[in-house]
Amino acid sequence: MSAFIPPDWRDASAYPATYNDLSLAQWVWEFLRRSPEYQNDYGYCSQSSDFGRKGGRHRLANAPDTAKFRYCKHPILAGEAVGEYFNRTGDESPYFYSLEDQLIDEKWEILYLADPANNEGYDCIPHLIELPREINDYFECPTDNSVALTATGWAEAEAEAEEIEPTSIKPETEDWFEMTLRFDLRYSLDQQLDNAKILLQERVSQLDFLQPDYPYHDWKRMRGAIGIQTRNLPIYLRVYDGRQTGAKFAEIGEELYRDEIENSDPEKALDQKNAEKRAREAFKNATRLMQGGYKELMKQI
Repeated sequence: MSAFIPPDWRDASAYPATYNDLSLAQWVWEFLRRSPEYQNDYGYCSQSSDFGRKGGRHRLANAPDTAKFRYCKHPILAGEAVGEYFNRTGDESPYFYSLEDQLIDEKWEILYLADPANNEGYDCIPHLIELPREINDYFECPTDNSVALTATGWAEAEAEAEEIEPTSIKPETEDWFEMTLRFDLRYSLDQQLDNAKILLQERVSQLDFLQPDYPYHDWKRMRGAIGIQTRNLPIYLRVYDGRQTGAKFAEIGEELYRDEIENSDPEKALDQKNAEKRAREAFKNATRLMQGGYKELMKQI
């Protein structure tokens, strides 16, 4: 395993200038790869000779029963062996569920364990949203002459019907607390309704976690946001990397918010004490993202 070496936090050009410079999957990876716990898990698994085999999964050789039982659905009884556990519960996890499986599926919720030193490791970040999907773009209506628009939707057209011109559909503009979903009638409605419930619950979770970049006075009162702002993700990375080098918050705040400190307008200028405070808050948010908060970003991919 090659070590991940972050950029020089003082060099702004070594980081994305804005949130839009990276995809969400790339942002998720930038925070996940910096997690000391993830780095340790990857380092431990990568020592196995089977690492990366069997479609990205492996089975740790000679893993102790105590480790295998960590991934089981049913609690183990005192002194119970793997075979005894299987005979009692029918759960085969101790035989087939490896440490890597558990880390991928349950702990980190990614597709595979990517090397933290790999800049392209964001391929391990999954797309979590399934049918029904959120409407956020134009959708083309049927373009052939076998269908026609009726009062209730698209229907089979009569043979003599003229060719139908394609029409673009765009949903109404949503507010930040609204969500429009698109269902596919070719699939089970019951399953899609179940998925819709999951998506709506995930959105509520996001609203609990992500604070919008525009002011809504009732936001914190209604949802209790903790202050993660996607527009500040570049700052979060630089502050975290700065702390890993031993830089103090006062030094980091002075460097990152220099332009605001030196603002010629006294009413808009930022004093060094407030710059240090903002650096501390940015570090807390960066840590939250590494300790599981990145999963909230994943839900928006």
